[in-house]
Amino acid sequence: MLNHTSGVSSFDTQRSDPIIRAIDAKPRSLWSPRRTLSYAGKPSFEPGARWQYNNANYLLAGLVIERATGTTVADALRQEILDPLKLDDVVLQPQERARGPTAHGYGEIGSDRRDRDLSDGSNLVPYRSVASSSWTAGGIVASAASVARFGDAVCAARP
Repeated sequence: MLNHTSGVSSFDTQRSDPIIRAIDAKPRSLWSPRRTLSYAGKPSFEPGARWQYNNANYLLAGLVIERATGTTVADALRQEILDPLKLDDVVLQPQERARGPTAHGYGEIGSDRRDRDLSDGSNLVPYRSVASSSWTAGGIVASAASVARFGDAVCAARP
């Protein structure tokens, strides 16, 4: 899945696509991974036949991690990677909330075409429906310093 040759169909993420319209229609709603995956279509190709970037693969990997570990992805990530690297401010939304100030995104929601602060005051960034629908495909919040420490650790671990 994570090499993007699974053939699993993705969902489109253009402003006019059904999933984006649904996410923006109720910005304060929480999405489950299964709800997000329900917007993926039929398989795009036979597994291994070609490469295609696909966020659905990351959501499916999150579900596999939860099934295999018997815990949440946030807990598994914290135990296996974040705590050993002392990345205390890194969180996986929506299972965890940001542990300090976060940058706010600015843009449009739904039919409101004005650029505005996208924060909804929930401590999910940029707002609940986006943070929860992204989950393991982009729901991580981290400081720049933690991203740098993580990058250093990855580079140090390479042979």
